[in-house]
Amino acid sequence: MAVNSIDIHIDATATWVIIAWSFAASRRGLQPWDMQWNSSRSHEFLIPDGLHGAGPRKEVENTMGMPRSFIISATVAGMLMLGSSCELGQSPKLVGPKMSGASTRQSSAPAVRSVVNFNGDWKFAKGDHDEAETPNFDDSTWEAVRLPHDWAISGPFDPKENGYAGKLPWRGVGWYRKKFALDGADTGRRVYFDFDGVMAFPKVYVNGQLAGEWDYGCISFRVDATPYVKFGHANVIAVQVDTRQHGTRWYPGAGIYRRVTLTICNPVHVAHWGTFVTTPNVSNESARVRVQSAVENRLDNESKVSVEIVLLDPEGQPVATGSKGDIVPAGSLRKLDQSFVVKDPQLWDIDSPKLYTARTIVRIGRKIVDADTAGFGIRTFQFTADDGFYLNGRRVQLFGVNLHHDRQHFIPVLWSGSWKSCATWASTPCGPATIRQRQMCSICVIGWGL
Repeated sequence: MAVNSIDIHIDATATWVIIAWSFAASRRGLQPWDMQWNSSRSHEFLIPDGLHGAGPRKEVENTMGMPRSFIISATVAGMLMLGSSCELGQSPKLVGPKMSGASTRQSSAPAVRSVVNFNGDWKFAKGDHDEAETPNFDDSTWEAVRLPHDWAISGPFDPKENGYAGKLPWRGVGWYRKKFALDGADTGRRVYFDFDGVMAFPKVYVNGQLAGEWDYGCISFRVDATPYVKFGHANVIAVQVDTRQHGTRWYPGAGIYRRVTLTICNPVHVAHWGTFVTTPNVSNESARVRVQSAVENRLDNESKVSVEIVLLDPEGQPVATGSKGDIVPAGSLRKLDQSFVVKDPQLWDIDSPKLYTARTIVRIGRKIVDADTAGFGIRTFQFTADDGFYLNGRRVQLFGVNLHHDRQHFIPVLWSGSWKSCATWASTPCGPATIRQRQMCSICVIGWGL
């Protein structure tokens, strides 16, 4: 029987090289991804989307899920979700407001939801500062930064610091501030901030009021800023970051080290990570696609909604559509379940990662109040007791390595092609014996740092 392979590509470059690279970039006023590796492989730095995790706290919504860009999950089952999970789909490309220092995702979709890049025009200062959360605080002398940002990576090195933490000054307190404006025409809509990673224990203030906090540093969280923002006026967001109580066995970094996005939507909308797509039955002739949609109602009265699902093939052509209605109680969430049949499906596979799109359109009466998209793949997989793993009916050998948060030195940056070098290293006689000899069928890529 022919055996194919999935190589989990991980860069084997020493951690100290990465520290030195990031340090050199910061000394030149650059981010690490602004510099290009001068080698025969011509590595380039890329900025992927962030990771997501769990562990809700007041005023903060759990954002458990996979990243929107290609990453390797903490488990084989997670990696298989590359072919099915909605979180791996494209971000909603909907028309959003123009903001200073922020880019906007645009497409022909209805202008009912905006997802805005919120990474530009921040001010930063290390140390604790009294009343730094207040709108009128004077931050004119603070450093201008763009996210992602790590205040420790530029040093100076501390010989007394532990080597596993890179001997860098990651312990301490830091503050971030940013001024922004919201269009008065958006009055009555919901406003959310999504933080893909803050190290550590962040407290988020909007116009001087505590809007949310998060007791960790390695996973994402959402803050509902709606009660605290002022439409048609200037607003200030301030984030206190405190790593003093954070423990580590590797270099953790310090600061808002991943992207931040601002989402504005109507009170009745698809909930955060509210689309879940599965493919319970798949053959070469047809596939059954199940789409579960969670609709949230933040109004004071119940809403009768209809949820339309349009399935698009990898070429963007509609292949199935359907609609279902329900009543969503005030201040509550309702899940709607719909199933579709796709004929002659194009299967997701290693060398041909074909992705379909589920477009969700929420209406009240004839009015569209929200729209969202989620990518998914159609495929089959199986774990057998005596012959390993099968994808789409054929055996596939899985390889993996144990990758921890040490790659934090990249902030949220990866070398293109860097995965390949470590997979090659892992399969050679000098690679880890656990991988080479045991032919591991689990992918223990810890999602804290990538």
